Amino acid sequence: MKKLFLLLFFSIIIFCVNISPQTKWEKINGFWDLSGRITAFTINTNGDIIAATAKKGVLILKNNTEVWDSLDNGLNKTEVRCLATDSNGNIYAGTLGKGVFKLKQNSNIWEEINNGSGFKRIYDIAVSSAGEIFALTKKDIIRSTDKGLSWTEVTNEMNNTYVSAIAFDSAGVIYLGTEGKGVYKSIDNGNSWIPANKGIEKLYLFTIAVNSKGEIFAGTEEEGVFRSTDKGESWELEVTRMERRTIYSLAINKNGEIAAASRGDLFISDKNGEWWKLIDTGLNESYQNYRQIIYSPDGHIYVRSSGNIYRSGNKLKFKPNFW
Repeated sequence: MKKLFLLLFFSIIIFCVNISPQTKWEKINGFWDLSGRITAFTINTNGDIIAATAKKGVLILKNNTEVWDSLDNGLNKTEVRCLATDSNGNIYAGTLGKGVFKLKQNSNIWEEINNGSGFKRIYDIAVSSAGEIFALTKKDIIRSTDKGLSWTEVTNEMNNTYVSAIAFDSAGVIYLGTEGKGVYKSIDNGNSWIPANKGIEKLYLFTIAVNSKGEIFAGTEEEGVFRSTDKGESWELEVTRMERRTIYSLAINKNGEIAAASRGDLFISDKNGEWWKLIDTGLNESYQNYRQIIYSPDGHIYVRSSGNIYRSGNKLKFKPNFW
């Protein structure tokens, strides 16, 4: 009888935690229809949304407005693949053909910043808390320590493996996700790399995120989310309804709550990633691959599919209902 009670108790907990909250989503289209391929988006320190599209170039939707404006000046019709924002409001764009561009805060003209870099096709870009910029080509990594004025190629010890994601912790440790060789980390600002895969079964990774405590979360292909609490020395699978899912993007807000974008669904979790809730109720779209998810400065969740951007109508918080 005791075993039956415990089984029933934990079944109720799991059922309650997995109930989808009533989430309302707003399609961010504004005056221009964003239908078509969206390659990346970011939100600057003013709350403006900047989106890179395949057909209409780079667009900006300023905070509290409903009209998208063109933000292509200086890009010369170059396709933008990735975007990143630093703490000062500067935006960096990685392009497929002309390297890296920079848009200074409150400016509307992009500047090409490729001094010292021979790489023209950039697939991901990220800025550390110290303001250093790391740009990923297919199999190489370049770094700028002076806000893009100059670049150097950092050591790549992954043997030509495709690097798919990059993240930083507050101590300056850098983590890379690869497609085929799992996680690598660097404790010397990218000058050398060591594998950090103990416990990860699936070595194809698409996203990495680090919380304020230094815990690392890795989104994998068809294996859900893994977590490390010891700087990548070991990993454990978060065994919830997230397993057997491909995770394309992870985001962590200032409270430590985690949002995940997967093949077909969106989730939100507690601070430890142990419990997850489905949050895509209300999108009313056919099957989607949600490629990017971020928290805005005001606490809303934004998510990008291949053709649209959505905003959560309320500031989502993880609240498991145990009773």
